[in-house]
Amino acid sequence: MPPRFINDRYALSPNPRSGGMADVYRARDYNQEERLVVVKEFKNGQIEADFLAESFRRETLALQELKHPRIVELLDSGKDETTGNYFLVLEWMEKDLTTLLKESPPEDWDSFWKAIALPTLEALAFSHNRGIIHRDIKPSNILVGSDGKLKLADFGISKLKRYLEPNITLKDFVSRTFTPPEFDDGSYTYTRDVFSFGVLVLKCLTNIELTEHNNIPSALKAFNAPSEIVEVIERAVSLDPAERQHNADVLLAEINAIQRKTKTGEIKKRPCFIELTPRCLERLRNELKISSEVEIKNLILEDINNESGCGIRPFKFKDDTNDAASREDHYEIYGISYRYHIKIDQNQRQHLSLFCHSPKSTSNKK
Repeated sequence: MPPRFINDRYALSPNPRSGGMADVYRARDYNQEERLVVVKEFKNGQIEADFLAESFRRETLALQELKHPRIVELLDSGKDETTGNYFLVLEWMEKDLTTLLKESPPEDWDSFWKAIALPTLEALAFSHNRGIIHRDIKPSNILVGSDGKLKLADFGISKLKRYLEPNITLKDFVSRTFTPPEFDDGSYTYTRDVFSFGVLVLKCLTNIELTEHNNIPSALKAFNAPSEIVEVIERAVSLDPAERQHNADVLLAEINAIQRKTKTGEIKKRPCFIELTPRCLERLRNELKISSEVEIKNLILEDINNESGCGIRPFKFKDDTNDAASREDHYEIYGISYRYHIKIDQNQRQHLSLFCHSPKSTSNKK
């Protein structure tokens, strides 16, 4: 059986995926060397024509406005000459987040944040910054391309504050679990997407069935993430919209700050002890006019432990007659004012023997 065409250009494959207002087809664009695309055809006859026209209009306007690497690209739109149905043509995406999670569930919060949550929230923040509220964040509306990159899709019930009048409401087409319970009177519009994102996180990273809003506290208890992240998500899914982050941009900034802090904290700091050789100690006493060894060590530590950190490199001997064994574990450390020749103690690896020092010239900065 030959494929059905839309406007003599898009050849539709059989067995579309049916949604609330549209059928989604895998298709070929015969004007672009049979490029693989997605055709979303709005279904006349099953839903009132005004609702279909409004959904088509909203999604078209949203996708024309939102050009972003994490938002699915609109390639074409219009009305089929044969059926009179509205349609959108979108870039081809291999699967959705639901399928991805079944194939490769995230190991922990950090891997989920990097691969899924961050790109989704970046797309949502971009949308909010342009006055567009998605209103239907859920796994089936987050798509995955052949390159593995995630993109936000399905703006069919979105709100575009600059363009649309509230004369037709599409609130009955929302996904209940991911939608906050309060009436949308326009006071906390962006926080509705914040709530949905928070539920998405809990849905993906816990085994709690989120069929009702009263399941959220159990999911929060089961959510295994740093305590600061749990607190952020807990506010995001609050049933009180005033407690949520104002929009996705604020939520993104909060989580990014925690992730940076956590990443910095992961660098393990180990104590290190300095031992001065007798010759070095004597030189420093004469130069600094200080007799106390403790005071001299404190000055060295202050020179090394500065906000900019210290530089380090293998020590370069001037005398090439030294054998390889004598060069092992010899390093040069750069502080603010001095550079130091040190050697790691073979018996106590946390101890550094300091042989000599010299003023740090600009030519020695590495």
